[in-house]
Amino acid sequence: FRGGRVTFTGTVMGGLSSPTVAGHLAAANFQVQGRGFDSLETDAVLSKNQAAIRNGSVTRGTMQAQFSAAVGLRDWKVLPDRPLAADISTQNADLADALALGGQLSDQYSGMLTATAHITGTVGNPRGAGSFQATKGTLQGQPFDKVQAQFQLTDQNIAITNTSLETPAGRADLTAEFQHPGDSVTTGQFHAHVQSDRLDLASLVPLQRARPNTAGVLQLNGDINGMLSENRNGGPSTLRFLLTKVDADASVRGLYADGQNYGDLSANA
Repeated sequence: FRGGRVTFTGTVMGGLSSPTVAGHLAAANFQVQGRGFDSLETDAVLSKNQAAIRNGSVTRGTMQAQFSAAVGLRDWKVLPDRPLAADISTQNADLADALALGGQLSDQYSGMLTATAHITGTVGNPRGAGSFQATKGTLQGQPFDKVQAQFQLTDQNIAITNTSLETPAGRADLTAEFQHPGDSVTTGQFHAHVQSDRLDLASLVPLQRARPNTAGVLQLNGDINGMLSENRNGGPSTLRFLLTKVDADASVRGLYADGQNYGDLSANA
């Protein structure tokens, strides 16, 4: 806290084995991941049948973020058939704000962010849609003009559309689809298509950090398919990605690396 405070005013009702807690949480002048925020307020309800936050808001300078979410419980447990609802709206935010609130380091990210999301359905089969757009910022030190994405959640399907990254080095586009069973969003079949125009390798900051003075013009067009599954092995469940198919074409014109001119490269996978 930067001379700020946090308060919670609420009630606890019911039996000791299954109480219901309801109240209002407020915080002012606090930091998350070293990034300062002005205020946070939300109403909260917790019982063995539901966990919910309503009328939530976060501010930082001109940033205004509103949120609410609720998930059904069964004896305090989150199960695939429990109802789910969430709404998020952010305006005049910095991309670094969103990453910090998500618990991620944000020192190499920036950009004016606008985002919305509306989700319903169940934990195992959510429905809804959302979008986000950031302009004039950096991603891990790479300057960009605009990055945007949209997603749609339908019956046992997650689709990512209209996703693009525009940088001084060039542009890349992505679409993806994930088909999952009705009781889980962590297993299923995955497909993605990525395409780039003429990317200037000399303008890609992460590449220049790893391999200074690399130059050339890259073009990529590819499809990737795979499966996501749970790997238990008698212990805690972990996710495993199995690549099943790749179909891609790539080319580099005028490749220069490690002090050598390598000419043109074309490859098909």
